[in-house]
Amino acid sequence: EKGVEERRQRPGQPEATDGGDVFRDAIEDMPEDARHMLTSLYEWAVSLEDEKLAWLGTRRGSRYTTLRPTLPFTDVRLGIIYKSPSQGSLELSDTALSQYAPKAKARIEEISSLSSRNGRIFYELPDGLLEALTDAYREANRLSSVTTPD
Repeated sequence: EKGVEERRQRPGQPEATDGGDVFRDAIEDMPEDARHMLTSLYEWAVSLEDEKLAWLGTRRGSRYTTLRPTLPFTDVRLGIIYKSPSQGSLELSDTALSQYAPKAKARIEEISSLSSRNGRIFYELPDGLLEALTDAYREANRLSSVTTPD
């Protein structure tokens, strides 16, 4: 525990916290359009946590604050929400989607034209994307529970 706390306090290193409260507070001063999108993403991530599909962690650095919905009992994130000084974005992991949610990935590709090998960054949310990502987290939880011992 001492080592983790020391890493959190090093200058220049991102500060890591459990939950999404730090992220929610960080988006309060954003321009209206960015705040609206990031609030939608925050509420979506909280709904994943409420449904026990993910646990939330926030990292705050000098330029970016990120909200990371992570599959339970893993270090896997299907997407990461970024808050920069002036805008917000959602970055999907094509690799994680392929491995943990291949059925939902096909639907996400239809919605977003996802084709990048390392992920896809969204500065606006296409209709249906968050619903498809929720399904991806549901699928990933079923697959990871099969391979993760109780």
